[in-house]
Amino acid sequence: MGWIFKIQDHRVIHQGSASRRHTPFALAAEALAMKAALTAASRIEFTSISVFLDSQVLTSLLNTKTAMNELQGILHDIALLCRSFVYCIFSFIPREANLLADMLAKAALVSLNCPAL
Repeated sequence: MGWIFKIQDHRVIHQGSASRRHTPFALAAEALAMKAALTAASRIEFTSISVFLDSQVLTSLLNTKTAMNELQGILHDIALLCRSFVYCIFSFIPREANLLADMLAKAALVSLNCPAL
């Protein structure tokens, strides 16, 4: 998992990563990464956040507040975390526009001796 926080002029002000050895499927990993990033943003005491994800499916689930049995608990946790912000919005961007976060996530995989996706 990898995330990057930038301010409006696109300067990086914080970045982070985490790894989990066992994740049931790729979408669950994306959702766990989102939960970790929102937790970090909350700890830094951000009041507003615009989130750019390279997962169209997760972006859609978050924006429509659609339940998915396999992700129900994680999506609920994300919804609770969003309440800690005055403003929280999710937008899709292609992976090519999210390369730094993708590199952080792949580095976290390597640290677990897992093959990169």
